[in-house]
Amino acid sequence: MDFKSGIMPLHQVQKPPFTVDVPGAPKIEGETIPRRHFKAKDGLIDRPAEDVYTVWDIVRRSAREYPNHTAVGKRKLVKLHKETKKIKKIVDGETQEVDKEWQYFELTPYTFITYKEYETLVLQLGSGLRKIGLNPEGKLHLFATTSTNWISTAHACASQSIPIVTAYDTLGEDGVSHSLNQTEADAMYTDPHLLKTAQGPIRKSKVKTVIVNEDSIFTEGGEIEEFKKNNPDIRVVTYEELRKLGEENPVEANPAKPEDLYCIMYTSGSTGMPKGASIKHEALVAAVTGLYKCVEECVSDQEVILAYLPSAHIFEMALENLVLFIGGTLGYGNARTLSDTSVRNCAGDMRELRPTVMVGVPQVWETVKKGVISKLDQSSPLLRSLFWGAFNYKSFMTKNGLPGASMLDGIVFKKVRDMTGGRLRFTMNGASGVADDTKN
Repeated sequence: MDFKSGIMPLHQVQKPPFTVDVPGAPKIEGETIPRRHFKAKDGLIDRPAEDVYTVWDIVRRSAREYPNHTAVGKRKLVKLHKETKKIKKIVDGETQEVDKEWQYFELTPYTFITYKEYETLVLQLGSGLRKIGLNPEGKLHLFATTSTNWISTAHACASQSIPIVTAYDTLGEDGVSHSLNQTEADAMYTDPHLLKTAQGPIRKSKVKTVIVNEDSIFTEGGEIEEFKKNNPDIRVVTYEELRKLGEENPVEANPAKPEDLYCIMYTSGSTGMPKGASIKHEALVAAVTGLYKCVEECVSDQEVILAYLPSAHIFEMALENLVLFIGGTLGYGNARTLSDTSVRNCAGDMRELRPTVMVGVPQVWETVKKGVISKLDQSSPLLRSLFWGAFNYKSFMTKNGLPGASMLDGIVFKKVRDMTGGRLRFTMNGASGVADDTKN
């Protein structure tokens, strides 16, 4: 498949209407005619390419099409800085200043591996999973933060037809226990700092093996040893140990069928006990296809995307697989290290990675907006007047389709662009709508 050069923002490529009436659909009194994206008006599109039927097909195809392109990248923790600051707090009805400890992360630059290296890694992890006893009749429960190790473990399961169970890393013990027992998971993948939460639920479940992501930036040290001491009957292997097991005991890939179960995805539990949704391989591939068809004219294999939203959410899971499908680069970060304000002696994830496209949710865009406003408030009255004057002018020009608005980007808005790395072309939003003032 030929990919077009990704040089244009999405809004300059596609114009409304974005949906059309389904041709030939019968009119039913009291109902509107079903509508679809204009590219799918003649029928649903469920595969992004002829040779992609399953999640494993995405990995395998991209390793063949883009073997030397950078696939995934991560940063490692250098040091966790702790600082005590005074904050205002209401105590017995009175405002008082109290001490509060804040954590700041010092991280390395990004390191990347190619698509061919990524395929090798996934196959090794898959072989490791088979060596520790997992098979297509079992399930691996993923309870961890978003990372390269999370997605590669999920793809390793796909390479061996092992279904996964995903749970938000923010779940408490009850939610974790519910998702473990309802799915009868045989093993768990988690981060060291989450072992304390997972410990109780694991003891009440079928889990006999725990895979620990020792690369987590939230690791303070000693968590793995403490868990081993308190749970001598549970086998504990690190992510790297699992990879080495697979390297030493290789097995052939055992791909799933499109109709096979890929994932049981649990909700965040914000409205009660988390609920699990079963997702087949063909369903996730269809989700990737839907995203791809919406943006295919303006993305290419040169894209760099910052992945930081929960991988346990369908939007992020589909997005990450979409980036891998087009041969782009996924740089993994965290909501707590996106900007420079939460790191020390290094740049935040946005400035370090310099993404070309960024995906977020309203809360993230509000945070970016607050960062811009905060910097403006610290500037001189003249600079503030210049900024808001240029902002209003560009808004008017853009809204009315008049030329010349982009000239202001390099003159007035360069520092704002630099906050996200300086080469961001467009953004995508999920979850809910963005407030108009934030969007502008």
